[in-house]
Amino acid sequence: MDPDLKQIAMEKRVVLVLLLVHLVRQKQVQSYPHFDESKDNIDSYVRRFERYASLQEWPETDWAIYLSALLKGKALEVYSRLPEEEARTYSKLKAALLRKYELTVEGFRRRFYSARREKEETATQFVCRLEGYLDRWIQLAEIGQSFGGLRDLIVREQFLSISEEKLTLYLRERNPKELDEMVQLADMQCCDLETKVSCLECT
Repeated sequence: MDPDLKQIAMEKRVVLVLLLVHLVRQKQVQSYPHFDESKDNIDSYVRRFERYASLQEWPETDWAIYLSALLKGKALEVYSRLPEEEARTYSKLKAALLRKYELTVEGFRRRFYSARREKEETATQFVCRLEGYLDRWIQLAEIGQSFGGLRDLIVREQFLSISEEKLTLYLRERNPKELDEMVQLADMQCCDLETKVSCLECT
């Protein structure tokens, strides 16, 4: 067989295989339930989607496209308002969705502390829900999965909850990941404030 014809035949085969893979994936996406904000929690939905995508062995570079096809309502609005580059990046799409539904470090912290047992909820279900909020808070805070990491997180949050409003806002905006880093920022900010006060008193 002519080498050129052989090359063309091979290329056609590759295109055919890629087309079949695309059609199979499209069918798999279509068979997955759409996000329904009246029934679904976006955090749980995204985690289920990730598990499903991994089991189907979809490349992570395609996850944003597949997830966008399953979104509706406010979630779809979030996707459509993202810049082109961010809309194609799964981690950025996921972060934008979690922010929209307040499922951030701060959101899960608030849920953990403000959660109340619901009327029909058993003690087991309530504790399971609390554990879920705490687990997500720890995961999103990106602390070490250790006693030391958890201690730092709790001390950090207690410090923020009892500090002056301006200092708390200043620290939350900078979002320090480590307790030491937060303490240094707080001391620097306090020194700056004291210097400004001293200067005002001198004039």
